[in-house]
Amino acid sequence: HCISSAASDVYKRQVLERLETRLRKKQGDSKEREMALRVIDLLGHGKSTREFRNTLTSKDDVATFDSLRLLSAKPQILILNVGDEDIGNGGNSLSKRVQEQYPDNCVVLCGKLEADVASMEMDGAEASDMLANFGVQQTSFDLLVDSAMQQLDLQTYYTVGPLEARSWLYPSGATAAQCAGCLLYTSPSPRD
Repeated sequence: HCISSAASDVYKRQVLERLETRLRKKQGDSKEREMALRVIDLLGHGKSTREFRNTLTSKDDVATFDSLRLLSAKPQILILNVGDEDIGNGGNSLSKRVQEQYPDNCVVLCGKLEADVASMEMDGAEASDMLANFGVQQTSFDLLVDSAMQQLDLQTYYTVGPLEARSWLYPSGATAAQCAGCLLYTSPSPRD
């Protein structure tokens, strides 16, 4: 593995200790207690809390799991900074190994190239052309935003009015009424 298994083991022990401490303090919610025991068992077998959360099927189980507020279960993005000679090839050998291990969580970028482009006074088209010469199709900012939206399962909708245009984030699969934050009720209006 590319990521140190010793560091991973230390982190899992820390999560395990936190859950055990929380269980000793909390006597009330049996669902939360049962979920914490499941997670402790999972960690004891070397499994990931993030993967476990993805296997939960009921909304109640997901809500109970989320109430544990485990940082290790939060979505993650791995930012792989490579040299300008490697950016056009999708990264170097180490970054490619990390991408194989975490295919949906990686953003490969060349910070030095992006900084050089930003320091030059170019319009957007010139900057895009320069990045394209190195095989870069999107800026690192755009890549990070896209990856964050994917990891957080968010989408964007736009509203346009006479004075402004805005973009709004909403959870994937939400209805228009949920996005608006309320249910719209329309009743027939009296006509004169």
